[in-house]
Amino acid sequence: MSPLASEGADHLLPPGALARAGSGGQAPAGERLQLAGGADRHQWPADAVTAGCDPGPASGAVLVVDGTAGSPQRRWTGAEACVEILRALPLGGCWAWPLRLPGVRWLIGKAHDSLARHRARISMALGWGGWDGTGALRLAPPASGPSPVRAWIRQSLATWRELLVLLTFVVIGAELSIANRAIPPWLRFDQRPQWMAAAVMYPHLFEGWSLFAPDAPTSDQTVYVDAVTRDGRHVDPYNEFGSRVAALPVDAVPERLGHDSFWCDYTLGIADAGIYHQALIDWILRYPERTGRDEDTLVRFEAFSLTQDTPAPNETRPTNVTRRRFLTWP
Repeated sequence: MSPLASEGADHLLPPGALARAGSGGQAPAGERLQLAGGADRHQWPADAVTAGCDPGPASGAVLVVDGTAGSPQRRWTGAEACVEILRALPLGGCWAWPLRLPGVRWLIGKAHDSLARHRARISMALGWGGWDGTGALRLAPPASGPSPVRAWIRQSLATWRELLVLLTFVVIGAELSIANRAIPPWLRFDQRPQWMAAAVMYPHLFEGWSLFAPDAPTSDQTVYVDAVTRDGRHVDPYNEFGSRVAALPVDAVPERLGHDSFWCDYTLGIADAGIYHQALIDWILRYPERTGRDEDTLVRFEAFSLTQDTPAPNETRPTNVTRRRFLTWP
């Protein structure tokens, strides 16, 4: 089947062509016709257009003809024509059959009839010509600027753009007031809606401008593990994996640990995060799996948090070294 489409006139086109004709009745030979959707233009041969019809009725807004000149023809109008157009597209049958279901078919018919009744108004708003309900052709005014629809879209986009910028400032301002201790309480937006918190959390738009405020820390801290293997050796599984230095015993925080940012944050918080201690125990006990040696099986271990005061200016040795055991096994 080769459904042929025409809006506003009964134009019989070559098999497989879907076109929107611009005039009713017998079209002149070689008339330039626009494919449905306006995506392409073709110069048809002289015998491409063979008949015409009155485009006035709403039911004739879309017409599909199956067949070629001199052959029996089947015709569809309205919503049925729209379904036939869809079915003529590649794999269109997969999407066209649900549209024939009774309830869906009724909804499509109502939508088509509503659009058909206002097709002239819609065409004029888009800057095109169109047929009115009396069958008279209404030409589009000379193009002196964008169509009404395009002008409205441009104005709406500009309005929504400015509103979006304003909303972004509100969301960021609320986050700024909450994340900085220097902001006085009466200026803080503590009761912001959940969607505003999500708008900050999802893209990580954090506005905590208080790093090291009011002063940089004056102490260093690290974590080490003193574990005993099955053959009696002392090893540090924790720093062997995440640090540059893993020697035991540890008398002070090494000068450069070589932690990445994630390992550094974990080290700073794990000693006081009891909820994660069991997971740390399980990870440490899998030490022989990481080394691939059975003799590295652990029989006991202790984990310590080591803190010291940073050396004073012109000094090289730390002071006030303190050690706190926060985990033992077994």
